[in-house]
Amino acid sequence: IAASIAPASLDIDACVKQFRTLLQRPEIAKVLSRSNYETVDELPFSPVIKAELSGDRLEPELFQELRFSVIDSGQSMQGTIDRLILLRSGGQVVAAEILDFKTDAMLKDDDGSLHDLIAAYRDQMRAYARAVSLMYRLPPDRISTRLVLLSTGKVVDVSDSH
Repeated sequence: IAASIAPASLDIDACVKQFRTLLQRPEIAKVLSRSNYETVDELPFSPVIKAELSGDRLEPELFQELRFSVIDSGQSMQGTIDRLILLRSGGQVVAAEILDFKTDAMLKDDDGSLHDLIAAYRDQMRAYARAVSLMYRLPPDRISTRLVLLSTGKVVDVSDSH
């Protein structure tokens, strides 16, 4: 499939190898695993939310490249969420996680660079969380927002409430 749509200059075998390497990174493999979302134990929710949901067996529902359009305080807000995982219990949406994939290879392996990167995307992630809150009537403290940093294999929390 890739050969039929990719430019001739693209090394498809190298891309596939790089993709498989990414999938082997523990933090990335974890957020792509369904079992990671069947309880809140490993998710970056507050201790209060974790306690409230700890006895529940959660049913994750995945959306990829979810386009949204909502009205917030009279303003139109539109965008596309890379990956949204709704967590249901008894059929009701009780929590959600928003993942945004970043390929920023310029990230240095230091706390300052990571802090700057998180700050750069915080408003975007807040907007996504606000849209999810409105769409699913979820309180903000039940929505986790994390960046998946493909260049380093890290997954970092950018939620305001944790």
